[in-house]
Amino acid sequence: MAWDSNLDPQSPAYQIAADNSRYIRVLAGPGTGKSFALKRRVARILEDGIAPTRILPVTFTKVAAEDLQRELINMGVPGCEQIRGSTLHSFGMRVLSLQNVLAVTGRVSRPLNRFEMEPLLYDLPTGFGKKRERQRRIRAYEAAWARLQHEEPGFAQAAADAAFQNVLVAWLRFHEGMLIGEIIPELYRYLRNNPAAPERSLYDHVLVDEYQDLNRAEQAVVDLLTTSAALCVVGDDDQSLYSFKHAHPEGIRTFPRTHPGCTDHALLDCYRCPTGVVAIANALIGHNVDRGTASVGARSGERARRDVDRAISGCGPRGAGDRRLRGRPDQQTRTASRGGSRPGPAAHYRQSDPCRVEGPWHSVEIPLSGDRTRQGGGAGAACDIQALRKPVGSDCASLASWYW
Repeated sequence: MAWDSNLDPQSPAYQIAADNSRYIRVLAGPGTGKSFALKRRVARILEDGIAPTRILPVTFTKVAAEDLQRELINMGVPGCEQIRGSTLHSFGMRVLSLQNVLAVTGRVSRPLNRFEMEPLLYDLPTGFGKKRERQRRIRAYEAAWARLQHEEPGFAQAAADAAFQNVLVAWLRFHEGMLIGEIIPELYRYLRNNPAAPERSLYDHVLVDEYQDLNRAEQAVVDLLTTSAALCVVGDDDQSLYSFKHAHPEGIRTFPRTHPGCTDHALLDCYRCPTGVVAIANALIGHNVDRGTASVGARSGERARRDVDRAISGCGPRGAGDRRLRGRPDQQTRTASRGGSRPGPAAHYRQSDPCRVEGPWHSVEIPLSGDRTRQGGGAGAACDIQALRKPVGSDCASLASWYW
């Protein structure tokens, strides 16, 4: 199948796939077809004669990498089976395990097993505090590298922190091990300190999914891998779920500034959620002053408030992803309302079961997808929940107080 088969030349997916810019940023919310667009772009690159081994798709999870390759194979694109998509950690492990890299870094890329952490903690000098304090110092050491704090202007590492780092790294070198949090920093340090490293010119095209969930060190590694390659990043500046691993969503917001000549694309049509859900989400996230201007559904201001009111009242326009499913819960549940009794036994819904929300102004069916269980109310066959909504023109942020 050709990469542009059944694609409208005016569609965002076609434009993303056909773009030949050096740097490309795609802002895409959930359910907007970013995987489809990436798949078509990889197919187009292969059809242009680029060797499959010169293409690197970077995904946030191993499952996503496998899914992308499976979809390419299903398209029948020649050479796609040779593309090796991976997570950055998996790629880092492969690079750091090479003999020429090992000779430079002097670090064995063998992540410590969990049971090895106990000897490490007890071998560290007691001058660095008790066991819990030593654990905190290890986390701080990993966090500093993930955020690239040492490259921030005015950063000065405390003497105690520097001494702890020296002792920690010496222990890891002696035991030929590495912390999980060191894999990306070690890869970054190797690529940055060796401009002629062959790994910096391995690829002609690098595609990164969920760019907003990468931390600063990971985003810096991507830049070092694309010093002579085209880079396409896809992400959503409205969501970043991995703050615990120091995700840097600011990277996708400032991407056009840090990568001159960047071409912007946006996927705004959600095919996963009902119009009402999208309108509510846009109204809420619109209060974030740090976000970009693009939003799923492209609504703002008074128009967004009208969309929210229509969506909640059950008479809003249906969008591409609006699926009004019908059905009944398998069993009855007790009544649940804000300030009233807590939800009773769980109500089980099949994929065709809606949940009816009753409020003082409206009644609307909310479609549910998949086989799931929700705490709900309703003495009858429908699931009755009090929907708390203020009239049109009220603060849209109040919608976050809905009670389920």
